[in-house]
Amino acid sequence: MATNLQNQFGANRSFSVHAPLPRPFTRYQIRETRRREKILTSFHALRAQGFSQAKAAKQLRQCLWTLLNWKKRVLPLTDRCGRKSSFDRWAAPSSVVARVQRLQLAGSSNADAWRAVADEKCCPANLANFLRTAKTIPPSFLRASRLTRATARVIKGHNFQVLSE
Repeated sequence: MATNLQNQFGANRSFSVHAPLPRPFTRYQIRETRRREKILTSFHALRAQGFSQAKAAKQLRQCLWTLLNWKKRVLPLTDRCGRKSSFDRWAAPSSVVARVQRLQLAGSSNADAWRAVADEKCCPANLANFLRTAKTIPPSFLRASRLTRATARVIKGHNFQVLSE
């Protein structure tokens, strides 16, 4: 179901409520985006019927300013709708993330690896204090250091080896 929307500047924008979204998004972001798109579609249908923006928003039980912001960007920026993730706020260096991943390869769980890195010198002091005092490791930290499984094939010859996925 593709719909052409006219944003507040008069430019046409099209989207599909059922179109698949690119993959780095969480299931929550995908559901939330589709929910917002349906509400925006209803909003524009009410506007086409002659409702004012305020009355159409009230009919949909949404704040008018929220709807106008959604017209600019319907996709939530984070899984927490506009708030920066903990990982972004603490700005963990890539060397720390790499160390966490190495600890995971050595057998630690993702959360335990973050706690272990908090005790090492490579971890900035403020981040280390946060990790030590946090009840649980935030999901954004776990996502940033998640390892993915891949299978590889080794082809051996007389004096060579080839590694392929």
